[in-house]
Amino acid sequence: MRLIASLLAMFVSATDAAPAAEILQAEATQDGIAVILLRGEIVSGDAERFEQTVAGVDRAIVFLVSEGGLVAEALRIGNNIRARGFSTAVGSGDECFSACALIWAGGSERFMSVSAKIGAHAAYRSADGRPLTSGIANAEIGAYLARLGLSDAAVRFFTIAEPQSMLNLTPDLARIVGLDLQLMDDESPTLRESTTLSPPEGAAAYAAPFASYAVLSTVCEPYLQPDQAVLSEELISLGTIAFPMPGWDGALEAATDNILQLVEKHGLLMTCIDAEAAIRLGGRRTGLDGPSFACPPLATPTETALCKTPDLWPLDRAMSALYFHVRRLSDPVARKRILAEQRSWMQVRDACGGDPACLDQRYRMRLVDFRNVIIEP
Repeated sequence: MRLIASLLAMFVSATDAAPAAEILQAEATQDGIAVILLRGEIVSGDAERFEQTVAGVDRAIVFLVSEGGLVAEALRIGNNIRARGFSTAVGSGDECFSACALIWAGGSERFMSVSAKIGAHAAYRSADGRPLTSGIANAEIGAYLARLGLSDAAVRFFTIAEPQSMLNLTPDLARIVGLDLQLMDDESPTLRESTTLSPPEGAAAYAAPFASYAVLSTVCEPYLQPDQAVLSEELISLGTIAFPMPGWDGALEAATDNILQLVEKHGLLMTCIDAEAAIRLGGRRTGLDGPSFACPPLATPTETALCKTPDLWPLDRAMSALYFHVRRLSDPVARKRILAEQRSWMQVRDACGGDPACLDQRYRMRLVDFRNVIIEP
């Protein structure tokens, strides 16, 4: 289709981002389709300016480049786009986040470049400099998306991420939540259909990591101290895919029961360590970016091995958390005894030098002694 090539020529000089939204209209293409560019932060009055720009336009595709902005303005623009039957698009390498994604959803046809980024999160208001989810705004978003004919799963995609997070759209995720789109090929000025989504794995394949993430972010947090923002993003990503699946509730209940059985058999501490390993070996992020300490530039062989071996990170973090837990014990006799044992164990550990297998064994043998110790979250 010649539309993309025309757009690149029409807006080749419009490359610098503006502090507020630019709304530009090029001459209609040979196909009789007007090309509109909306770029920049969406602020008060942009909806009215958009309506003035497109007055009298019968057919158009609206290209979007924006970090977001005011939800009310975005919903008004999106409604206008849908009422006029315009298409929406995010071009090669461009980004359309937050309120911009809501405008993009309004297109009668939605286009997305292979290298484009489209992301959404819950609407929020600022309170004392902190973002707080706005129930009213998210209800308005839900009503808007429902009027567009989007599924409940698609509505969740646009509203489930926390304000400080961002849930990014992929073609496969769009298919799963019932959000129709067409991919634009970055390498040629043509549009192509998005690839057919392969049948998703069963709900059980998503329930196991989802349950593990839930455990890591709650009862395991005092032991491993993972990055909660990472865990939240992964939970949202998994949940958005899995919630619409048939049998999801039963699969999640079974995965949760399995974790409870592991806790009963091995203790909470070792279950946390094994849950982190299962997620990491499955190729997913766990929120752990190193051991319990900041890796020094002049490290001992043991410190170097701990810093370079992700398998050892949860073990070292758990050991550190337990050490500080023991230091807070009210019983001075027990505290003195355990700390003395810990100092002796450190000498045994350091005798491994930089051997990861040896370190893994020494950590696990020592952690078994603490398997029934509970650190309150």
